[in-house]
Amino acid sequence: MGVLTRTMLTYAGARALVVSSSVPPAAWLAIALLVFAVLFAVALWLGLQPAPERHAARPHRDRFRREPEPPKRKRMAVIVNPTKFDDLTAVRDRLAAAAAALDWDPPLILETTIEDPGYGQARAALAESVDVVAPLGGDGTVRMVASALVGTSTPLGLLPAGTGNLLARNLELPVTDLAEAVRLACTGRNRPIDVGFVALQEEPLGTGGHIPASGEDQTAPHDPAGADGGTAAGGAAGGAAAARPTAGAAAARPTAGGPVARPTAGGGAAGGAADDGEAAGRHTGEQPFLVMAGIGLDATIMSDTTEAAKAKLGWSAYVATGLRNFLGPRLKAHVSVDGGPAQAVHASTILIGNVGRITGGINLMPEAEVDDGILDCVVLAPKGLPGWVNVTARVMTKNRGERTEQIHRYSGRSFEVTTEVEQPVQLDGDVVGATRRLTVRVAPGALLVRT
Repeated sequence: MGVLTRTMLTYAGARALVVSSSVPPAAWLAIALLVFAVLFAVALWLGLQPAPERHAARPHRDRFRREPEPPKRKRMAVIVNPTKFDDLTAVRDRLAAAAAALDWDPPLILETTIEDPGYGQARAALAESVDVVAPLGGDGTVRMVASALVGTSTPLGLLPAGTGNLLARNLELPVTDLAEAVRLACTGRNRPIDVGFVALQEEPLGTGGHIPASGEDQTAPHDPAGADGGTAAGGAAGGAAAARPTAGAAAARPTAGGPVARPTAGGGAAGGAADDGEAAGRHTGEQPFLVMAGIGLDATIMSDTTEAAKAKLGWSAYVATGLRNFLGPRLKAHVSVDGGPAQAVHASTILIGNVGRITGGINLMPEAEVDDGILDCVVLAPKGLPGWVNVTARVMTKNRGERTEQIHRYSGRSFEVTTEVEQPVQLDGDVVGATRRLTVRVAPGALLVRT
């Protein structure tokens, strides 16, 4: 009884508590309506939002493209011989204006010095990766700058400012219009030309009273000359165009006065002597030339003609010097061509040329070509004033008759000249020393020139 009674009383109390704490129905209805309103508002807000795309839109391909960089402008280096100009500032301004007219960057301008007449400046220009290197000076400056470019892919531009400008004249390039010369140097075509290399040898006298024409090479290195001769070959004494032997078979090796196979322009040797394996390089002690190498009277004229005389008289300064020297004693020499037997000559001057036209427009070597892989040699051996008159007449009339005692003519790929007495030597107008034995070779197509 006691347990049942307590249970019933507990149930009755709990029921009374529930009933007394219950919420009125109206309140429940208000709560339900409020919850419904909130849910409805949230659903409406979500329904008004844009539906997300299944895949994001692909960006336009132009978004991945970078703005194109403007093309890099080209630049030339100009190696200036300052002794050729009174106002270098004006020259710089003219060069900059000419480059700007071609849409090129302002040129890199470097000046030659007595200690370094062009080689070091040209090497510095190559280190700057310029597109063309242009010497602004005479043939001597051209030679020194070119010596740094031989065998490279950087072309040489010609801005003539010397007395003779013989390389430019032989290539028929402008020599008086600087703006036009700059235009060709920047936009002309690359033309491979030959380069001559000369070594001044030291060798004791032989038993016959003259230096042997062949023997062991005892090359003595010589530094390049510092002066800018600005011209080369011939001087005032003139020269002559004697008969050239008829080209023989391709394999013929020319002796003095003998046949030589002449290759086509731009090519190497058409048979004959093989390539020496170092066409674009140089052997120990060698110095390059682009116009002519001369020994004897020619070099004496170059040495005795002062810069002041050239500045005042131009190329005719060589005439005055030549008239003072052309009746001097002749030299005793031996000439060997392409390793052939040496031929004895008594000469006033011996010239070995890469081109034919010399000072005053005289065509001393009419068949010489700057890109034929061949060098031409002329030995002038007049006797006294009548002999010089005869030689001069032959040159002026372009007489190519048979070889005479006064004119000897050879062609070949290498030469050796020995003399009984030490003689001065000039390369492109620069006197580079004196010797009794001279070796010369050609490097076909070793230099690019803008023409």
